[in-house]
Amino acid sequence: MAGEQPNAGKEESRIMQLRRLLANEALDYSVYYLPFILIVLTSLAHQPLVLVIDGSVTGRGCVTLMVSLVYQQRALPLPWVTRKGKKGHSRKRFMLN
Repeated sequence: MAGEQPNAGKEESRIMQLRRLLANEALDYSVYYLPFILIVLTSLAHQPLVLVIDGSVTGRGCVTLMVSLVYQQRALPLPWVTRKGKKGHSRKRFMLN
């Protein structure tokens, strides 16, 4: 993520900024992300929506299952869940809330 930030700072500095941001317990997706994605979905309700499901290895020993909305060659994440595990099929159930 740090490599994609649009500022001119050093990458290590941007990595530390992102770590602090993500470690902030006051950061809540329902406050910052949910209102944004609801507006996007409402504005696209008049056309067919394309959804994709992706399972990816993330972090150290974790896998993430994500459902995304494809819009203008971009994938906008909707629900996702991350848990410890290896790449491949999982016998555990993923519950997307």
